[in-house]
Amino acid sequence: MRLRFYIFRLPKSSEKFSDRGLLQVSGTEKDRRQKRVSMTAEGAAFIGKLQAALMPDVLECFSDWPEEKLDTFADQIRISHTWLEENRV
Repeated sequence: MRLRFYIFRLPKSSEKFSDRGLLQVSGTEKDRRQKRVSMTAEGAAFIGKLQAALMPDVLECFSDWPEEKLDTFADQIRISHTWLEENRV
């Protein structure tokens, strides 16, 4: 499964990841200003390694949180995610 985004302004961070081979950036036929950004296999592998490296610290960080606090936090993240998805610039 490939993760794709269509954007008009390519942030510098995306350019850096593209230069490292972690993202593939290409134009679209509809609008030359619009860019298609896809994560490469190398990018997915990098993210997997990053998640594996961070997971012990993440688990430790939340290990003493009560279930109710974890549920509230997860709800807040979902609300933020939904807002960000619906209000893309």
